[in-house]
Amino acid sequence: MTFSPPLLFGVLADLHMTDPALGPCDRSVLFRSALECFRDRGVDAVLVCGDLTDCGFVTELEEVARVWFSVFPDGRLPDGRELDFVAESPHGRLSLQVAATALDPSTLARELA
Repeated sequence: MTFSPPLLFGVLADLHMTDPALGPCDRSVLFRSALECFRDRGVDAVLVCGDLTDCGFVTELEEVARVWFSVFPDGRLPDGRELDFVAESPHGRLSLQVAATALDPSTLARELA
């Protein structure tokens, strides 16, 4: 018999996403790669601990949303399940609990700003 956890989380820390207009950055590529790994494993939620962005600029938050929705269109897994996105910053810059399925990328950026 194989073990199947009742709830499977993908966990990341300190993304420090930057504004793509400042030049190419591996952070977006690494974030996308991690999200693809979580998607392929069928996680139930993604938790980001620590800083989501480098400076908290709207453009950085838009980049987070752009990458998120490129991997999880409409905030859903390939099987159609909704996927929750939760982030918590210990530094007080950003503290949120957002169901990404309820937000489009531009709304997500405004909500997180």
